[in-house]
Amino acid sequence: MICRRRPPLTVTAATPSNGAVMAQDASGPGFKDINLTFSNLVTGIRANDFSVLSSNIGGAPKVAGIKPSGSPAINANLTLSRPLTPAERITIIHKPSNVSLCLGYLPGDVTGDGRVLGADASMLSGVLAGTQSRPSYSTDINRDGVTNQADSTRLNELFSGANGAERWLGRTLPACPAAPLGASPAPANATLGSFQST
Repeated sequence: MICRRRPPLTVTAATPSNGAVMAQDASGPGFKDINLTFSNLVTGIRANDFSVLSSNIGGAPKVAGIKPSGSPAINANLTLSRPLTPAERITIIHKPSNVSLCLGYLPGDVTGDGRVLGADASMLSGVLAGTQSRPSYSTDINRDGVTNQADSTRLNELFSGANGAERWLGRTLPACPAAPLGASPAPANATLGSFQST
């Protein structure tokens, strides 16, 4: 009898994608649910197959659950124990493949570059004019389900601290959390940076 081993399971894509930064205001939660696409069928995957690092001094969320989805099941929905908090970055690591995914939450960071600057207002203006494209978590600043002029107004409030909003202009996100000293570092090709969003 010939026994064939399945190739190792590797994460090939994610939604939100690697490096994604939520720019919505702090009136609601940050990222909590992530859809992962794998190199082959997802069988026997467990929450313990993942670790999460955070820039939050209160500690990182845990992987609360992972559920295969789709047909064939090469996707899985990963749920964190809590959503990201404003000004937080996390790194989710699939331990068997050592592939990592970095996500952030910075209200007002429409460009997703980890900084809240005037360029964010310019990007949102481009989206409203139809000359730029960004995901809704970057442009629906006021969280009403549509991107429109009200989001530009809310972004200006985040810039200035008007109408009870916390002032975010000039704030930055920390770098993506790295493995602690003594842990084996991920190989240079082990991030999802070169993969497409699903």
